[in-house]
Amino acid sequence: MTFLRGLTAFLAAALFMAAGVQLTARAAWSLCGAGRTNLEELRALPTTFHRVTAEDLQKVRIHHVSEWPADKPRVFHESPQLAARVAAGELPPLEQRLPEEPLVITPPDQCGPYGGDWVRCDTDTTRYITHRIGYEEPVRFDPFGRDILPNVLKKWEVADDGRTVTLYMRRGIRWSDGAPHTADDYVFWRNDLLLDPNVTTTLADEFKPGGKPFELEKIDDYTIRLRFAAPNGLFIAHVAGGAYHGCPSHYLKRFHPKYADKAELNRLVVKYGVAGPYQLLDRQKAFWVNSELPQLDAWVLNEEYVPGKPTVFVRNPYYWKVDPQGNQLPYLDRIVCYVVSDKQTLYLKAMKGDLSLATKLELPYYPLLMEKSLLSHKPGSLITPFRVLHWFGPDCPRLIPNLNHPDPVKNALFNDLRFRKALSLAINRHEINEVQFLGLGRERQNTPTSRSPFYSEHAENAYTQYDPVGANALLDELGLTQRDADGYRRRSDGQTLVVDINSCPLTGYDDALHLVSRFWREVGIKSDLRIQAYELWRERYWAGLHDIYAWFYGGEQNPLIGDSPLPANRYDWQARLWGLWYETKGEKGEKPVPEMVKAMEIWRSIGQVVDPAEQIRRCRQVLDMRADNVWEIGLVSDAPLVTVVQDSFLNVPETAYYDWYSRGPGNTAPECYAIKKE
Repeated sequence: MTFLRGLTAFLAAALFMAAGVQLTARAAWSLCGAGRTNLEELRALPTTFHRVTAEDLQKVRIHHVSEWPADKPRVFHESPQLAARVAAGELPPLEQRLPEEPLVITPPDQCGPYGGDWVRCDTDTTRYITHRIGYEEPVRFDPFGRDILPNVLKKWEVADDGRTVTLYMRRGIRWSDGAPHTADDYVFWRNDLLLDPNVTTTLADEFKPGGKPFELEKIDDYTIRLRFAAPNGLFIAHVAGGAYHGCPSHYLKRFHPKYADKAELNRLVVKYGVAGPYQLLDRQKAFWVNSELPQLDAWVLNEEYVPGKPTVFVRNPYYWKVDPQGNQLPYLDRIVCYVVSDKQTLYLKAMKGDLSLATKLELPYYPLLMEKSLLSHKPGSLITPFRVLHWFGPDCPRLIPNLNHPDPVKNALFNDLRFRKALSLAINRHEINEVQFLGLGRERQNTPTSRSPFYSEHAENAYTQYDPVGANALLDELGLTQRDADGYRRRSDGQTLVVDINSCPLTGYDDALHLVSRFWREVGIKSDLRIQAYELWRERYWAGLHDIYAWFYGGEQNPLIGDSPLPANRYDWQARLWGLWYETKGEKGEKPVPEMVKAMEIWRSIGQVVDPAEQIRRCRQVLDMRADNVWEIGLVSDAPLVTVVQDSFLNVPETAYYDWYSRGPGNTAPECYAIKKE
């Protein structure tokens, strides 16, 4: 009887709990609004996914740049916010703040109006905004990451087969503190920052073709001439990608040991708690830290980041661009960025329509964002109306075997083409596409897409078919036929063959990487995804201790800037010793295998020609060689980079290229973004 009573009580409790779970689930389903969306309406949305093609780019409305016509009256206007400061005597009149040669930005939609905030939300604020949105290099890429447009420079001339470059600055540009921007800023940058080993420890190749640092001649206050020891056909492209960031010499000289008072420097070293004078200089020229650093950007940091407060960027009163009607840009008063500790908060704000513009949102949220966008346009909706845009750019990790592995057995395997082919053929890219990319990507190697002039169909498709039988045959051919008790292949020394994927939280795409590990285990290679803290992960790959390195592919449009497709320096994740050999032109490191040496020779030669067509031809040759040798393994790419924008937010293109080197969304001219007035 006691047993029956206990059993009855247990069953009653279980039934009660099950009923409670059911009621809770039904209540949650009802409250979240799931299932209420008409799927046919959702499919009919104009933002239903369409992969952007090269032809589509010809139709997208984008901003245009031009010069103020010489015969047009110099009549300019400013925001009411700045006009009030002029009236109060806080600022000089607009005519004294604008340059003689302003850059004209023609917006894609309309001119103005003035006013309003760009509301953002992010886990990282100041560095992102000042690098991505404050894209005021001497020249900059267009919204598609292809053409190079005038910016701080009104023009440039390349002569002597790329050995001489003359730069013509806009006359009268001022820094955000009102000080003149002149050729002296470039002279200081070259002599006292770039060539001072206490400031710049390693000089990039674009500054020393032929092994010698470039010479810089000041022609006048707004003209400089650079001379290189060897042809430097890619210099302007590297400048557009961020090789030079404005250096206000009048400000930074106050912190440079060559110019500053030593006693004052020591006082500031103590004040800011840095190790010494050069560390102080590093701090003061860090545009994402120092709110006092003069800028050329449309908005400047209002104050240094304070935990718990939004980061605010305010209008630069000395900004040097106007629209065709003579209105000084930017139109927006401020950028307000709320710092959050988790991405979920960011996505909740995006789905409520609280963010003016949010770029590169994670693809798993795409269906919910599409549904909420539809709901936001229904009568009575509490969601601020917003649209979902499909931008494009790097959207998948690159898998790079360590070709200089310290383990001699692994090193021999990684350097055997058959092993690298087997790793690629063992991957079911279709499953990765469905699981990680909602079926919206393309199963391909990491190489420029058909939107890019560097596209190669051969490189795109090399060894991308799912062929576990072929992978197993190659592994058997390598002699990896013995198995351990768990069925994994044994190495030549009898140990279990382990090939791990090394990643960090910034890489993302964990589901895809876990699947790759599973596919390799299915052909007998023991593998796991190792996600490490960024600092540890970076130190391990710098030390060359990783097996397979996972990171973004950054050459989707222009592989000539940014991440090199081949080992290029001592910190290279693919082959650290080969990279050192390339960097030092054979003086240090380890000479690569013949195929890599040949590819490196072609790669180095690209910068020695100025003809874009020849640069593209040679680059494609390198990309094909990389694909044939499987020096890098791609998975799936060309999925949309999800972007949301409020309906009232104007002058944002329907699609644009977004990566670190073309500085999206800065390449879309955020200075002409505006908010429609009701």
